[in-house]
Amino acid sequence: MCLHNSHKSAEKRYVGPLMSRVKRRVGAGDSGFSMIEIVMALLIIAIVTTGALAFFINNLRSVNGQTQRQQAVNLANQQLETVQSLPVASLVTGRTQSAVNALYATAAATRLRISSQDDVSSSSNYDASGVTVPTVPTSFNKIVGGQTYTVYTFIDACYFAVDSGLCGPTSGSATTQEYRVSVDVAWTSTGNCTTGCDYSTSTLIDPSTNPTFNTNISAPAGNYDQVGSDSSPGINPKVNADNSLTDSCGGGVNGTKIVVTGTNFKSNIRVWISSGGGTIPASSVTQPIAGEVDFCYQTPETPGSYTISIINTDGGHFQLPITVIPDVISATGWDPVNKKLTLTGAGFQTGMVFTASGGATFTGTANQNYNNTSTADSVKLTGYVGTKDGNSTTITATTADGNYAGTFTIKAPTLACNVSPCTVASGWTRTNVQLSGSGFVSGNTTAVGVANGSVSNFSVSSATAATIDAAASGAPGQSQTFYVYNADGGFTSNASLTITTPMSITSASPATVTKATATTITVTGANFASGISAVTVANGTVSSVTFTSSTSIKLNGLTSTGTSPVTVTLKNLDGSQASLVINVPSITGLTGTPNPPVHSSSSQSWTVTGANFQSGATVVIKENTVALPVSNVVFVNSGKITFTATPQSNTGNRNFVVTVTNPAPDNSVATSSTFTISVA
Repeated sequence: MCLHNSHKSAEKRYVGPLMSRVKRRVGAGDSGFSMIEIVMALLIIAIVTTGALAFFINNLRSVNGQTQRQQAVNLANQQLETVQSLPVASLVTGRTQSAVNALYATAAATRLRISSQDDVSSSSNYDASGVTVPTVPTSFNKIVGGQTYTVYTFIDACYFAVDSGLCGPTSGSATTQEYRVSVDVAWTSTGNCTTGCDYSTSTLIDPSTNPTFNTNISAPAGNYDQVGSDSSPGINPKVNADNSLTDSCGGGVNGTKIVVTGTNFKSNIRVWISSGGGTIPASSVTQPIAGEVDFCYQTPETPGSYTISIINTDGGHFQLPITVIPDVISATGWDPVNKKLTLTGAGFQTGMVFTASGGATFTGTANQNYNNTSTADSVKLTGYVGTKDGNSTTITATTADGNYAGTFTIKAPTLACNVSPCTVASGWTRTNVQLSGSGFVSGNTTAVGVANGSVSNFSVSSATAATIDAAASGAPGQSQTFYVYNADGGFTSNASLTITTPMSITSASPATVTKATATTITVTGANFASGISAVTVANGTVSSVTFTSSTSIKLNGLTSTGTSPVTVTLKNLDGSQASLVINVPSITGLTGTPNPPVHSSSSQSWTVTGANFQSGATVVIKENTVALPVSNVVFVNSGKITFTATPQSNTGNRNFVVTVTNPAPDNSVATSSTFTISVA
């Protein structure tokens, strides 16, 4: 690099005289001091030369860096123009998903903040057809003037918002999809770019077809076909200000589903709230058939009149009015004693008027919670008296200006006893009384007894079926009365069970039962009813119970485990119970006279001991399976019988088994185990 002329003049003025002085000193024979002057002169020359060289090198680097940056600008602009010249359909041809994902992992993607400005998850960013030769490579190297440049090309979907003029990664109800083409050129070299330099530029490309002129803009038209469950075409619909609390649109989106039908609907049609509030998720806008667009309207909290715009991609559009009204979602927590009922919903406002019709009344409101967007609005009605026995009442919530009103209908349940006879015995509790009716609400319905007893354990199995436990304290012939209350304020005026006399047992025939044989027992008593059953059997079993009359039943297939007594507990449908005790005859001992030994071939007396013997019982005794003649049977008491029998003409230890049979109608039998007795 050449030095400026002023620098050269200064250098010459300084060096020339100095050298003359050196020459003069040396020529004059000077020593010491003249050598120092020489060294100093050389040092000054070195310093000046070094400074000039550094300036020259830095100037070269600056010029070189500017040249490289200009080359990067040219490469970026050329690549951008190349992409812009392509048909939209060819922008991502051959760019595979794996190649695009690899591009997103580069430092260039980080520098450009691609993930924050574009939708990197969009399938529009790559070619899923299987073509692997890209029209626009994701990156390539270019050598210019001996310098290597890497060119990265990003072609990503973003969503352009007309109102803000920004294109971002998230779609909305007022956005259109476009492509953002971003080109980043990176290089490294000596000087300022030893750690890497880059230059980037970008542009937006509209992927839609070429726009038409205003004279050719479409003229769509249409009207409401359905709003939620309301299918009343052509009306200004009234939708609830439910604040996304109810009315699921499907697919996990809450709000009110709206269907509009019409003509000249283009594909990718948009729905916009052009005045008012609320939200229309872009994902909810669909066109299931030509001439129809469906969308989900998530209403605002504030009731009022709003405008919906249906917009074609070429700008043609039309508008429809829509009215948002207060929404009463539910009535809960009815307290019939303190007469309070809580209403919940959305769009409640200060000064709102609540009214009831159809049989329900209330005196005022309290504990208002208006315009609560985090949860439902609520208001408590005081002095509330509900509607009853299948009747309906309508709660109306009207805004203070009287322009907007929402309604909620409460239908009272009905109640009837579902079995015959519908009774409960005095002094007893009848469980699982079957009730029928309508309008029962599981978990939100209660029953309360008000006369001659109490009720509990009210359980709802469906809207038309329930069970209840009822206790009666009144005299036979009276009624046990109770009410059923729904939590939403509807109730039944009354239902009742007739109070009856509990059953009783006076006798059983036979009065005993054996272990080995199933027996039918006839039971006599009072107030037996059809449907009577054996609810428990101790020390035995009963196969069935036959109802004969109000004073007689039969226990069929009664058996004993051998342990006395067998206790059978019977239960009427009215809840009353009674227990029957059936004894089991048994033998515990057998002795002969004298004992031991008894004498063979000799008539002698025997004694059998046990329990539940009856007068007139008969006795059979066997010696080693041979029945012996028996006479003189004497019933001493229920635990002792004597008789006469003659052993066989055998001696030694002999085995004896004795059987006692009670007389008819009992006919119960007790058979002993084996007794070993010495015979002489």
